[in-house]
Amino acid sequence: MRHSNLHPHGTTHDCDFTGVDFRYSQFQAFYGTLCADTDFRCCAFVMSSFENANLTNARFAGTYLAGTRLTGANLSGVTWQEESDGVQHTATLPDGTLWTPATDMRRFTDKTHPQYHTTLEKVETLRDTIDWEFPYDLVICDTFKPEQ
Repeated sequence: MRHSNLHPHGTTHDCDFTGVDFRYSQFQAFYGTLCADTDFRCCAFVMSSFENANLTNARFAGTYLAGTRLTGANLSGVTWQEESDGVQHTATLPDGTLWTPATDMRRFTDKTHPQYHTTLEKVETLRDTIDWEFPYDLVICDTFKPEQ
């Protein structure tokens, strides 16, 4: 799905994309794509965009989001970290940092947040410097088991 582009106002609601390489995909539309309840664990979203997307209750544990735009995205209930088979999987955020429980995700989504512009600058700098042949073996994790 590299270089894919979902249709504006499209939907991936309640889908399982665990481990998929979505590098350079555009998950955006004027008011976003519906990605609520979607499983994106251990995916690669380098240089992608979830601007204005509805990501309510999506799962991003172990996902690499460096250089990904999240402006206007609804991140309510998103899971950024999970443990599976004794291994902790934590999302790498758009600015290249790891998610922590103390992370204020509004700095990526809310233009009125005091750290938004500084954070956006870091994200855009990553977008300018990321190698197109990103080594996704750092991202893919095989410890998540299909839910029964």
